[in-house]
Amino acid sequence: MGLRLTVAMLFGTLVALLPTAPASAHVETGPAATNYLTKLDGIAPHSPGLTARVVRGGSRLELTNNSGESVVILGYSQEPYLRLAGGKIFANALSQSAYINEDLNKNDNTVQDNDAPPTWQEIGTGHTVRWHDHRTHWMSKKPPSIVSAEPGSKHRLSNWSVPLRVDGASANITGTLDYLPPPRAAVWWAGVLVLAAIVAIVGLTPFGVVSMSMVLACAALAELVDSVARVLDSAGTDATVWTVLAELGTEETYGTLTALAALAGVAVGLRRGPAAPFALALAASCLGILGAFTDIAVFSYGRATGVFSGETARALTLLTLAGCAGVAIAGWLRVRREGRTNKEAPSDDEPVMRRLRAIQS
Repeated sequence: MGLRLTVAMLFGTLVALLPTAPASAHVETGPAATNYLTKLDGIAPHSPGLTARVVRGGSRLELTNNSGESVVILGYSQEPYLRLAGGKIFANALSQSAYINEDLNKNDNTVQDNDAPPTWQEIGTGHTVRWHDHRTHWMSKKPPSIVSAEPGSKHRLSNWSVPLRVDGASANITGTLDYLPPPRAAVWWAGVLVLAAIVAIVGLTPFGVVSMSMVLACAALAELVDSVARVLDSAGTDATVWTVLAELGTEETYGTLTALAALAGVAVGLRRGPAAPFALALAASCLGILGAFTDIAVFSYGRATGVFSGETARALTLLTLAGCAGVAIAGWLRVRREGRTNKEAPSDDEPVMRRLRAIQS
């Protein structure tokens, strides 16, 4: 049974390494971590059946229209940009905003005719539309002057507004954009090193295999929770358990598969068979490199993508990375130590061979 679990763990690891899998696509087009926080205030005036939210770390807005009315989202020049009506979604082919929003950082004023009557083209069905909107995030790679002057303080950068037409009446999606000072990355990395060292030391004790198994289980669960947080941030308002699971496999591929492989390694470790140290070390190495290490940007930025706060995201990443590092170190050391012991131990046939040599002499 231990061999089967080890094979399952290795298979999951190999699947995670397939070149067809996306490279830990935590966000579609937005940053994995940032120092800017986009928050939604709501829709004013209140319109029954209309809901909005910020997704993808502030790089996108989402509007759901269950009002039964036609809703038009206006672009940067107040031109008709998107429309939701009758369970269908339309885009104005002549809108300048449609061109600009193809890229998160594009700011081009040279195309399209905003003054012409809209030319609506159906781009989808349903009641929810999601789009980039440069009004909600900081576009420049250079920080605002107020941030450059006081990078260690929180700053309100703007109160943004996206205009709508709800059955011809005016409304606005409103929110705020803030700057969050980055955390002290050295403190978090110190925590990783200290915790990893403790785990490695405990892993070399007589009860180390069980201890390593429990630590790796916690690390795998922390990675899964962190992945689910990012998926929930990007999932639509009508998301189901099945769509969340599907996005875990397509957008959080490496982290999800290596976490599941780690749990298989934990099952091998708890059986305390001869393959346990190797299984734990391999699973921890894969999860640490392909899961936790891809999230280390949260140690350097104030806001992580997902439904959790930056502090919670950093704590989860610290737990996964430190746990995996400690288990991997202890596991490989145990493999090396046990291999040396087996090499030095006399074989079962040695007494027989000595008697044979004595008879021959």
